[in-house]
Parts: sequence; structure tokens; C-alpha cells
Amino acid sequence: MRGQSLAAMPLRQAEAEVTRVQRDYRPMVKTVESYSPYRTFAGEIVQHLADEGLNLVQFGQGFLSMAAPTAELERLSVSRNLWHGGHPVLRWNASNVAVRHDPAGNIKPDKERSTVSA
Repeated sequence: MRGQSLAAMPLRQAEAEVTRVQRDYRPMVKTVESYSPYRTFAGEIVQHLADEGLNLVQFGQGFLSMAAPTAELERLSVSRNLWHGGHPVLRWNASNVAVRHDPAGNIKPDKERSTVSA
């Protein structure tokens, strides 16, 4: 998004950027079906994006939400089927991810357990 994080933009600019990306890239990216905003402090932008017709879903950062996607990420990585196009930053991200386990055996990414600092 032009080198910026949505979190670092003023609200209206972030909304306009999400709408632009959705409009410009939707025909090319068939697998993007929804957007999950960070729940804290997202109330206003969530309402505005919903008004624009964007499909918003609840997705937390805890074990319950993260276990299945993290397991799939791990499966793709271990099987060497995680495609990152050779991009050095994405390669570093993939090689640096570490996981945390809960008592039930669920996993999720854990920044504190990462072995390489940013």
C-alpha cells in the first residue's frame, strides 16, 4: 500500500486506500474474500468499510483463531510449498517464524520466540 501501514494512516486515508486496493486488485486476486480488522480501536473503520461493501470477518490473534492457519503455514513451509517468489523479506519472514503451543496442543506465531531480531 504505497509503503505505508494502514495503521499509520489517518482513518479516511486508510479507508480510501483499502477501497482502492479492493477495486484495483479484486479482479486479479480471486482468493481474497474478506478482511479481518484488528479488533482494538477498529470500530469506526469497520463500519465505514462495511458500508463500502467489504466483507469483514472476526479473526482474533489468540490460539482459537490462529491454530488452523498456523498449522497450514507450518505444513506449507515444511513441505517447501510456501511460495514467496524468492522475495528476500518474505523468505526471511518464513525462516524466522516461531510458534507457541497452548496446553491443548494448538499453535500460533510468537514474536518473542523468534530467533532473529528485526
